Amino acid sequence: MPVTDVEKLKTLRGPVLGIWANQDGWITPDKVAAFDKALTEAGVKHEFHAYDAAHAFANPSGGKYNPEAAKDAWDKTLKFLADNVKG
Repeated sequence: MPVTDVEKLKTLRGPVLGIWANQDGWITPDKVAAFDKALTEAGVKHEFHAYDAAHAFANPSGGKYNPEAAKDAWDKTLKFLADNVKG
């Protein structure tokens, strides 16, 4: 589950990428919003992307696979890594 303790989040040393499924029964949009707020308060650079999809939407072997959302999420992940990881 996303951590919302601002003091713990202040210890992060890099940016955070969040890929969320709005229909996820565990990490609900309310929990994502609380995590977003806590990261902002902690001064942690982050970007979130949410999809109108179910949990595990990027798993092609599962019953909830959403190919359009999965491709977009993968493209955003690659861009985030290219922008933030120094090799």
